[in-house]
Amino acid sequence: MAQYKVNTDLAVIYTDPECTKKMHTLTWGDKVDVIDAESSPIRILATRYEKKSDGSILPQTVPGYIKKPKPKARAVVIPAERSKVLKVNFIDVMQGDAAVIETPSGRVILIDGGVNQLFSRYLATRYRDTSDETPKVIDCIVLTHGDEDHIKGLTEIENSTTNDEPRKRLFIAPRRFYHNGIVKKEKLKGAEAFGKRDKTGRYLTELYDSLLAYPANDLNTHYKPFISALKKWKKRIIKRGFDLEERALHTGITNAFDFLAPENIRIKVLGPFREPADGKEGLRFFTTTRPVEGKEGHNAGKTVNGHSVVLRLEYGAFSCLFTGDLNRVASDYLMKNTEPEDLLSTVMKVPHHGSEDFSMDFLRAVKPLVSVVSCGDEMPDHIHPRANLLSALGRCSRTDDSIILITELAAFLKPEAWAILKKEHDKIIKDPEYKAKRGPFFSFSRAAWGTVKLRTDGKRLLVYTNSGKTDEREEYTYTLNPEKGDKVRRG
Repeated sequence: MAQYKVNTDLAVIYTDPECTKKMHTLTWGDKVDVIDAESSPIRILATRYEKKSDGSILPQTVPGYIKKPKPKARAVVIPAERSKVLKVNFIDVMQGDAAVIETPSGRVILIDGGVNQLFSRYLATRYRDTSDETPKVIDCIVLTHGDEDHIKGLTEIENSTTNDEPRKRLFIAPRRFYHNGIVKKEKLKGAEAFGKRDKTGRYLTELYDSLLAYPANDLNTHYKPFISALKKWKKRIIKRGFDLEERALHTGITNAFDFLAPENIRIKVLGPFREPADGKEGLRFFTTTRPVEGKEGHNAGKTVNGHSVVLRLEYGAFSCLFTGDLNRVASDYLMKNTEPEDLLSTVMKVPHHGSEDFSMDFLRAVKPLVSVVSCGDEMPDHIHPRANLLSALGRCSRTDDSIILITELAAFLKPEAWAILKKEHDKIIKDPEYKAKRGPFFSFSRAAWGTVKLRTDGKRLLVYTNSGKTDEREEYTYTLNPEKGDKVRRG
């Protein structure tokens, strides 16, 4: 069976050789098992998801067909080694961030993981049939910072390995784990939770490369289970002949992503920015607009968010800026320490889920063609994304054809029926008072992942989201030309 990849923006898969009944659609860069590339139509093996009597949806391998392209049109499928398509997917994890980068050769980078099981479920569907003996090797995991809505979903990946349903399990073995160096301590609040500071109290100096070397008992609630997962991942990757590289990223580090160089992909580390402090390197505390007496306005939340790992991915004429949870003061500070050309980007993952705490000057500096907001509505106190942020993005975007995509809006839910909590939910919903009060409720199932998908060969960019139907989607394609201006074809 020959391994091919799709070479057109969209390739419709049919169930019959007459190509009258649609099964689903593959997109540029997707893998496809080709039985006969010369036949008309092209014969392939396709994966179809079938709903079982118990409500589960399982993959089935079935024959499929792709229409042969017209003469002189580019081939609809090409040998996998000839495809140069880079994939970047932003996943709807509700309130949180989670992204997957997959290079043309199959290298995988995870950036954050959200707060729940959604990222794990998505990855288990994408990388199937893993086990403790045959895990999915992840080339790098980047934790932009240690807030719950970024770190907890990574822990859930390891928790999935004991799921009762094999299809929901994902065993991974990462080769690299990168983070911002800040560790939150147990039972300490505010600025004290970050450990030692310099003599002035204005810089955090207790920074770590290895989280595994940190005393586990001193870690806070979200870090402890993650460290447990990290230990298991290290054992798996050692079995495969590698060690787990742990590293705190900051500006000045230029070799962290050298493993991407053979594919002409570059990732620059733009933040956090360290400064000299008592003969060491430190991260400054960011302040509130209303200083607390005796604390000089030091704000723990703004500091950990503001020192998110910030990355700029470059591939040909394409660039993507990953901003973590940057806030206004941190964004302005980053601008002062970054060359303008390193901020200007084709795509921007919008800082902090679309919070109102943003810098207009920073948005102008990035000037994105495509903006992606990763957010959800299950947290009633966040109100993400904010209306003024969306308005600002519209005004600061690169062209009249620029777009703003929101992961929450890319998800589709299917109305089901009235439901009640079953006994097997006891291990999920811990609050007995809530379970006693909870009466019948109207239920929904997930009809489509809220995934914003990017595909690029460094010259063109395809941006799309799926709908609740297999053959309908929202798509945009751009021809990337920094000198003459980017051109768009609306989908």
